[in-house]
Amino acid sequence: MRPRRTLAAVGARRRGWWAGLAHGTPALYAGLLAEGTYAPRLRRSRRLAVVVAAGPPGLELWDARRETQLAGWPWASVASVRADTRDGTSAMVVETLAGAVLPLVLAAGGAGRGVADAAEVGDVVGWVRELRDAG
Repeated sequence: MRPRRTLAAVGARRRGWWAGLAHGTPALYAGLLAEGTYAPRLRRSRRLAVVVAAGPPGLELWDARRETQLAGWPWASVASVRADTRDGTSAMVVETLAGAVLPLVLAAGGAGRGVADAAEVGDVVGWVRELRDAG
């Protein structure tokens, strides 16, 4: 499956970073659009569409089907990272200083077919916050 290959490719390029798959959602599409990133494929997608990568310099989102970077933010541009649950779905929500809200519905196990539960999302949020706070 292409998203898992992209996850492996991003992992190879960003050694030592946390990386995982996330589902495309209309809310993520809207957040990216607010940041000036046009990714129309995410508008209606519920599939594994994005690779999320977090490391010492910041956070990146990659197109999981094309192996291209969609957007990236240095930690100084990230206002908050938090867990949120809506309609029974947990997400890691990244808010940028520019005001964009990016809800990332993570895949179970970072690369699974299902959706990560609240406990797993909470763990990832903790790791990402540690990276942000160290940077």
